[in-house]
Amino acid sequence: MFLNWLMLATVILGLIVQSVSQKTFNMKTSGGVFTFGAAYSLFAALFFVATSGFKLEFTVGVLIYSIFFSLGYATSVVGLFLAIKTGPLSLTTLINSLSLLIPTLYCLIVLKEPIKVSLIIGLVLLLVALVMINLKKKGEEKKVNFKWVIFVLLAFFGNGSCALVQKMQVQEYGSDYMHEFMIMALLLVFLSLGTVAVFTERKLIKPGLRGAPWFMLCGIFNGICNLLVMILSKPDSGMNSSVMFPVISGGDMVLTFIISRFFYKEKLTRTQDIGFILGVLSIIALNL
Repeated sequence: MFLNWLMLATVILGLIVQSVSQKTFNMKTSGGVFTFGAAYSLFAALFFVATSGFKLEFTVGVLIYSIFFSLGYATSVVGLFLAIKTGPLSLTTLINSLSLLIPTLYCLIVLKEPIKVSLIIGLVLLLVALVMINLKKKGEEKKVNFKWVIFVLLAFFGNGSCALVQKMQVQEYGSDYMHEFMIMALLLVFLSLGTVAVFTERKLIKPGLRGAPWFMLCGIFNGICNLLVMILSKPDSGMNSSVMFPVISGGDMVLTFIISRFFYKEKLTRTQDIGFILGVLSIIALNL
């Protein structure tokens, strides 16, 4: 069980590394979001190739899962980018964070994982914490509009479907084809986002390549996170996914809060500070 929680902690740290890598890429280069997404997807795919031992066996059934994962992933990236561009950042971040409730509900309703009182308390605290931390910040003037609603829903269902497809793939195949599944999925993401980058960010591709260390780092940790999530999603892992996904969401939120406040010196409100405390309490409740 200790190993499971160690892997879970590694996933959360890996998500933070990805966020910091993308933020640094944006600060140090003029590369575009699709260029960055395509590049780190390629390196994530290379991570799975390198860790496969080059003993790969591709099947049509796994390819179908890979196609659905790549569609969800690409939809999430594009939807999130456009939602942030056309609407309020805090509300966009909140709704995107809640997308991990999709696989959580799947595990509770379809897979009939046990529902404990501590799980309900943890989920409620997590929801409240996410709302409080993402409350409108001073100076945020963009308003909700129809375009934003469409884009944020694309991000929500795209991100949630990725985790759901991963869970379903592991439910069907167990430990088999995990590397093949992610290699095909990530290469499809690379091709789709790369194509979009060529048409929309042609002038930004060359400057974006100067941020190679950051998209390489992001890609490697993206691969690590996806691999560990799939291992933890196996039926015999001893880890309930209805607990795993909320803990990942809460842990990511808590560490992001700490980094934003103490490393990037972002000014946060008292309400957000209280939200941070509730986020910590939600993780404790989910672990009971």
